[in-house]
Amino acid sequence: MLLKEILVKILIVDDSMLVRSMLISLLESIGGYEIIGQASNGKAAIEDVKRLKPDLLIMDINMPIMDGITATGIIMKETPLPIIIFTSEDIASVGFNALNHGALEVIPKPHIGQINNSKFAAEFDSILKHACK
Repeated sequence: MLLKEILVKILIVDDSMLVRSMLISLLESIGGYEIIGQASNGKAAIEDVKRLKPDLLIMDINMPIMDGITATGIIMKETPLPIIIFTSEDIASVGFNALNHGALEVIPKPHIGQINNSKFAAEFDSILKHACK
């Protein structure tokens, strides 16, 4: 009997459909991840975490309705799980706040053309695997 590969179930939260699509493509190319849902704001992320029960959440900061920092704080109080903030914001100014609200890591978004770069993909994969331990 073959052992079934264990996939990390991920919820992606970003108001940009392009970024969500590129992250899905990147994670599918790396392998070992299952995208179980997408949301475009923090409020939807809170609801989706309860409903979908992901192993890991990748979330932007600046989104309509509810930002990622606020959503991170609520999720960590209600249904804690590893949260990676993936943002174009200046890491120095938002990083401490994100970590203080319960995020495990803050990763700067690369330029759109670099998201599928093999070096970025390897580093991103390493961070996600570490977060899931």
